[in-house]
Amino acid sequence: MPIPVTDNSNNRPDGLAAFLKLSDEENGKGIRGALFLVDSYGRPVEFYFSRINLVSQFLWREGEARRSSVTALVRALFESTEKLPIVILCLSDEIPPKVFSEDLLIEIPACRISTGGITAHSVTDKVESLDESTDIFWVNNEPMPESHARLFLESLDTSKLILEPFSRAQIGLDEAFAAGTS
Repeated sequence: MPIPVTDNSNNRPDGLAAFLKLSDEENGKGIRGALFLVDSYGRPVEFYFSRINLVSQFLWREGEARRSSVTALVRALFESTEKLPIVILCLSDEIPPKVFSEDLLIEIPACRISTGGITAHSVTDKVESLDESTDIFWVNNEPMPESHARLFLESLDTSKLILEPFSRAQIGLDEAFAAGTS
């Protein structure tokens, strides 16, 4: 007699979340970046990575040279993906607020996540608290309460997958660049 079983996989929303992870190189000469796409279970679907040299800073206003490099790296990662995520997540201390408010316009919901402390954000960002130590800064198109993107994000939050994929993306970057790819 077979064991009674119910397929519970239909209780999660379809789609993908893109986790954008940036990491400064130890020598200070470049930035490495990853775009890690996962499904609502946190299973890896795609992983893209690249790096960029930091532009020379001596003629730039403070912070603008790094922002320019970050913008170019993010654009390259976004252009490389073959699948369209329904939400993009990044860490607020890695992505300057002006990258998404002035430099790049994206049409799907995107947020910068702060894990405690004061975070610089754009005046156009919509701030939302997930818990006492985690804030989300929606940089565009904050998803409506019943939207697919909102349900997907809530599914990630319930499964404790709002921050965890950033760690896996960093591991992927470390592994990719340790293998001599640059």
